Amino acid sequence: MRLSLCRGRPDAWAAMGALQTLRASDNARLGGVVPPAWFADRSAMNALQTIEMRRCGLSGPIPPGMFTATDAKVIDLRENALNGSLPAAAAAATKRHGAELFLARNDLAGVLPSGLFANDAVKTIDVAGNAFNGSLPNITGAALQHLDVSSNHFTGLFPTLGGGGASSTPQMTFLSVSGNALTGSIPPSLSSLTKLQEFQASDNALTGAFPDVAALQNLRVVDVSGNALESGLGAWLESPKLTRVNFARNVLRQSLPSKTCGINLETLDLRENFIHGQLPDSIGDCARLRELHLSARATGNGSGNDGGVAIALPNASAWSTLANLTDLTLSCVGLNGTLPSSLFTLPAIQTLDASHNALSGTLPAVAAGSLTTLRTLTLNDNALEGEVPASLLAAPSLETLRLSDNRLTGMETPAAGSSSSIDVSGVTSLYLAGNNLTSFPSALQNATSLTALDLSDNALEGSPPPWLGRASTLVTLRLGGNKITGALDHWLANNTLRRLHTLSLEGNVGITGPLGAAAIANLSSLAVLNVAGIQTFGDFPAALGAVGAGLG
Repeated sequence: MRLSLCRGRPDAWAAMGALQTLRASDNARLGGVVPPAWFADRSAMNALQTIEMRRCGLSGPIPPGMFTATDAKVIDLRENALNGSLPAAAAAATKRHGAELFLARNDLAGVLPSGLFANDAVKTIDVAGNAFNGSLPNITGAALQHLDVSSNHFTGLFPTLGGGGASSTPQMTFLSVSGNALTGSIPPSLSSLTKLQEFQASDNALTGAFPDVAALQNLRVVDVSGNALESGLGAWLESPKLTRVNFARNVLRQSLPSKTCGINLETLDLRENFIHGQLPDSIGDCARLRELHLSARATGNGSGNDGGVAIALPNASAWSTLANLTDLTLSCVGLNGTLPSSLFTLPAIQTLDASHNALSGTLPAVAAGSLTTLRTLTLNDNALEGEVPASLLAAPSLETLRLSDNRLTGMETPAAGSSSSIDVSGVTSLYLAGNNLTSFPSALQNATSLTALDLSDNALEGSPPPWLGRASTLVTLRLGGNKITGALDHWLANNTLRRLHTLSLEGNVGITGPLGAAAIANLSSLAVLNVAGIQTFGDFPAALGAVGAGLG
């Protein structure tokens, strides 16, 4: 039976005039609306100081009396299904009572009361994850410490911060306006919030320059990704407490400062901008750096980027000190010449992306004991040549290798033609489309965990080897746009491809059908079959439509 706050006895709780604390959080079956009778007048539950009803399945509007008929200091109604607007009384009441107001992740809408953020006693306001709209009220509350209005529908200019005065809003430690549609610039008065630790303004439409926040020595996190900011990187990046800086998906057109981090910076994300110039050798001083991301917009034509971006990399000794770096992105930044071997010596690297550049030459061999943590290597859309080194394939933690759209000719086969010494059992995804391969890499017959293999648009000749039909872990197999010949049943007749979802063979005019019933019987998961341009495929196999068969 569903218990509702609107039924029977709960209305009688209004008579509990001495009740100071009501905690009923995490009662999802409670449901119903908050009884207006509780807050009908000052003679009801007027002694309440704490109201906590998180995740109670509450619906309906918030009774205005909650703010006028009680002395509540904490009102926490997060993660319910409350709707309607926030009563205007909330602004005046919080000023009088100094309440902390938590209304995040409901269905509230409308315009916020104009004085809500001007209360000189309120400490916390969290209205994130609702559908509030209109302009944000000015943020001038002298005691305001935590303000979160993220993931709503606010529009208009970034609100005034502290009235521009150096002593206004001096207690602010957390400010988030992310996920709205705010326009204009971020006001320079941001730098007056001297206790600010975290500033989030991602996914708006903010423009201009990010203000100089060098005075904010307590700042730990800055996330302004997904805007249209044009500049703002400066000496403030050296702030000693900064741990995460995210300017991804803006239009920054500037060079990097000579010092790019303080002693505690862990993440610097500058993806999808127009950063240019030198990545300074001082990057080597960022001993705690875990993630470094630099990229511009890719054109996909091998030229690297479409904004004239060119980044020069630091010397090898700078990379050698980054012992904690796990994720490195250098995509679409105009790199040319050979891939620096120093990138293959990063001791903790897990994900390395240098795609969409103009890198040439051969891939460097991997020294013994190097790349032991590498899981994903992305080097597609360059001009790399030669063979993929066996030592790279054998990197002990490697799972995904993206090398499409280069000029590679194959995979190195070590020791007198034997591939048995290459342990590729951990590789799950291999993308080599758009290269110059002429034969199927024999090393892959040992890839016992392979789920995705893309060898399309190469120059593969002959019939696929029988072992390919026995790669039982495969989910996606793309072989289109090659010179493959021979009968399908040669390698599919006794296949074990029961997990195969996608099989692309288009454009291989030398392939001959039919696809026999024995082969189809095992292709029980096949959902996508592309045999376009195969002129001798024969009649479309009726067995594919049988119960239990792929495409059925």
